[in-house]
Amino acid sequence: MDSREWLIPCVILLTCSCKVFAQCSGSARDIPISTTYEIGTLTYPGSGSYAENLDCTWNLISSRPATEDILMFIQISQTRNNDILSVFDGPSTSLFASSITGTSGQSLTLVALSGTGKITFVSDNVADTNQNGFTITYMAASSSDGGGCTSSASLTATDTKQYLTSENFPSKYLTNSNCAWLISAQDSCGSLVLDFILLDIEAECSADKVAVTYDGGTAIDLCPDNDWNSVSEYSTTGSSASIALTSDGSDERHGFVMSYIRTGCTVTTTTEQATSVQADPPSAINQDNVNAGAIAGGVIGSAALVLGIAAIAKGIIGHKGLKVGGESFPSTAKKGKPNDLENTGHDSHPDDAYENVPTHVENRAVPTATY
Repeated sequence: MDSREWLIPCVILLTCSCKVFAQCSGSARDIPISTTYEIGTLTYPGSGSYAENLDCTWNLISSRPATEDILMFIQISQTRNNDILSVFDGPSTSLFASSITGTSGQSLTLVALSGTGKITFVSDNVADTNQNGFTITYMAASSSDGGGCTSSASLTATDTKQYLTSENFPSKYLTNSNCAWLISAQDSCGSLVLDFILLDIEAECSADKVAVTYDGGTAIDLCPDNDWNSVSEYSTTGSSASIALTSDGSDERHGFVMSYIRTGCTVTTTTEQATSVQADPPSAINQDNVNAGAIAGGVIGSAALVLGIAAIAKGIIGHKGLKVGGESFPSTAKKGKPNDLENTGHDSHPDDAYENVPTHVENRAVPTATY
């Protein structure tokens, strides 16, 4: 086997070793949480047993640390002696440290009020078959109780998902709580879907409980502890539901967060198309009529004027003769009907009536008629 055949396995071995070592070599891994009330899970190791000489750090970071806390549910499967799991609020405020003598089957819920939860895990150099590790379930959260623990609150469900929490969430609800919410579908249209994301109530429903009433039925009492990704989902056939939280004077827990949304509301929209008729303004129509009348009147008046002048000229010429420059030219027309050409013996154009009129009359006065 030549050197090239040895080279490939060596490179692969170094790469895998570096990857494992880098995960818990003292460098922190940031885990951003961008969505409120979204559940995340950190499990270490992912399978098998964890290794020796580990120095691991994870930072759970809310994208809105000024208004949100980090809720963490820690479940330790098993750690051996001198292997320590620690949880901090922010970089250094200690919330929890597992026993130096080893831990098995322990669970607890913690809240990082700074909006950042820091988790560290270290192991010594002694191997053990019972190094099973831990799981941390977490979410970024804030209180959204709608005032229902001060007085009964009315909430409106729309087609957009909204959230309801117990008072003080994700911290513990108060002792002797008596909270009530009425959720109604907008415009009483459609039905509701209620989905509990987390329920953490004192274990006995006789002490603390969440009661859900819908569709006019009897109340359903809920009191599980640390029920993450709860299967408690309710779909109504009506358009409203009521939620109530009551507690006694001790052993309060972290409460609940749930989503609610309206579904099945169909709105029919009818669009009417209007027909628009554009009419000419009365002023424009009247103006056209006036213009047409003026034109017609002008034509008729001009024709009448021409006919009148012609008639006057004919009368002057035919009956009195034409007087030009002081000279009179007697008419040769005979008496009778003016237009009766058969009686006069002339054709329709009596040239002889004008045959003695001088040829050049440019500077002669033209008779005018005054009306």
